[in-house]
Amino acid sequence: MKTPAWEDDDRLLQDLGAALRAGQAVPARFVELGKQAFTWYGIDAELAELSYDSAADQAAGFAVARAAAAELRALTFSSGDLVLELELTQAAVRGQVLPTVTGVVVLSGADGDSRTAVLDADGWFALAVNPGQPFTLTVRTADAVFTTGPINP
Repeated sequence: MKTPAWEDDDRLLQDLGAALRAGQAVPARFVELGKQAFTWYGIDAELAELSYDSAADQAAGFAVARAAAAELRALTFSSGDLVLELELTQAAVRGQVLPTVTGVVVLSGADGDSRTAVLDADGWFALAVNPGQPFTLTVRTADAVFTTGPINP
């Protein structure tokens, strides 16, 4: 007895669906190797030096006249001829690269989140941050790439 054509079509669709699903499954080892390769993405970036942190001033007692801690934290990083000035709140980081250059700033969160901002004509950028989550900033210009150490908001 011959199988009706519609049953062959249904079977073919089931087999094709199974083949597509099997092809979409990525072995765990491949995922791990991909993550390890990505950690080398910024290996050529120079580590910027933290030259100022307003939180250190408060800890040292320079803000004795204040009744409460400042809501805005100021940080300064330097790398070669470039300086990265930051203003940090619980929700955002705003900064400027000096002298003014064109480029991008990439925020990489400890949770794997990543955001990118283009430097404007005056070297300014702004990015949202996840409250309480440490992050790093990588500045990429035509002539330089540097990254900050972990920043805890």
